[in-house]
Amino acid sequence: MSLELGERGKGQFFTPYPVSSLMARMTAGDVKEQLKQQDHIALNEPACGAGGMVIAYAEAMLDQDVNYQHYLHATLQDIDSTAVHMAYVQLSLLHVPAIVIHGNSLAMTEWAHWVTPAHVLGGWDKRLYFPRAVRAMREVLSMPATEDLVSSPQEVSVPPTPTPIAESATQYVVNQRREQLALF
Repeated sequence: MSLELGERGKGQFFTPYPVSSLMARMTAGDVKEQLKQQDHIALNEPACGAGGMVIAYAEAMLDQDVNYQHYLHATLQDIDSTAVHMAYVQLSLLHVPAIVIHGNSLAMTEWAHWVTPAHVLGGWDKRLYFPRAVRAMREVLSMPATEDLVSSPQEVSVPPTPTPIAESATQYVVNQRREQLALF
């Protein structure tokens, strides 16, 4: 507020870092135990502000001797472009793998997005996509084969036309957000 960054009229109130730290430690739980069940922690911050909550979560992981640069991926979104840019700079400097989105979380709209250098260097596009592809393949392989599909080729439906790249990228981000751990 002293830098005129938070505006009461917009409902912007930046969470004090000690409060963010307390909330992150309470939310994190036993990170090492969680990582035994999954390969990374996916974090979603729908009203990120300057990214303080994600930074506090990364610090909570470090306190448990877990390297957040390898095991944490965050997706942050805010409606205020100044806040989004502050979050991007802080997360980039701390080498937090993240996607920072300028958009409206409630309306599910996106005006722009940036990936941090840690996201690119860590190969997070593949790391996030590969488990979904494996799950989809397992679902396909576990489907029961029926004789009806084999014996009546006239009933085979024509596959739908592919969605444009922009729509499929947006759907990818939407699906990723649904699978991520929300801070609140």
